[in-house]
Amino acid sequence: MRAGLLAAGAALPTTKQLAARYSVSVGTAHRAVALLGQHGHVELGGRGRPTTVTARG
Repeated sequence: MRAGLLAAGAALPTTKQLAARYSVSVGTAHRAVALLGQHGHVELGGRGRPTTVTARG
């Protein structure tokens, strides 16, 4: 996000996709996304809604 690869409003890949891309467990990817949400970098999605990058991201 800081590198500019994902613009504000862009959807993050799913945790399953992130886990596969970075060779980590789905649980680890989920915790990483949750931390990004706690710090205001992403707006966490819900069922049927993707997690998106915030303007702060």
